[in-house]
Amino acid sequence: MRASLSQEASRISSRIQKVLEDANVKLASVATNTLGKSGRAMLEEIIRGEDDPEQLASLALGHLRVKIPQLRLALAGKIRSHHRFLLRRLLDQMQFLEHEITLLEDRLEDIGRQRPELSQAVARWDTIPGVDRVAAWALLAEVGDNMAGLVGPRCAQAITKAPANGCAVRLAQAARGCAVWCANAHGLPPEPRTLTCPPSSDA
Repeated sequence: MRASLSQEASRISSRIQKVLEDANVKLASVATNTLGKSGRAMLEEIIRGEDDPEQLASLALGHLRVKIPQLRLALAGKIRSHHRFLLRRLLDQMQFLEHEITLLEDRLEDIGRQRPELSQAVARWDTIPGVDRVAAWALLAEVGDNMAGLVGPRCAQAITKAPANGCAVRLAQAARGCAVWCANAHGLPPEPRTLTCPPSSDA
């Protein structure tokens, strides 16, 4: 479910960018994250009716303030009322999705506290380069916390089907093979004859 929410949030972010481009606002050409604190402050002011590039650029925070001259140029668009309407709807949707994602993450942490064995498994997955706690929970949901019957190719196939979309498997291949990673992640000895992952279907 979290993966679906994150994908939808990514789509909303793309739609926001398209609305800005339609209004000839080139915020993304200056700010690496248009939905960061600075970007959101500017978007909120645009929605309220502000269209003065200098006023909008003055809302930049942190390291983005050194780019205020570039921001003035990037924010000199042609913003219409319909753009503001769309931005309001999209930002509200984004805030809802972010709230739902936070609730799900909090729920997962609650589950981890209630079931220490799951939390420990997630912590072990998290030691793999490229696998954060979000991906670790997704992998755990796919293969479970009992790896005894999954070390080797069967584990590789299971991970490839996980919401991480095979990313963890490919990173493991680049290191020593996913069988080794899978075994290490759960404290099990790897099978010497199965140190190579079968190719991922999305490679």
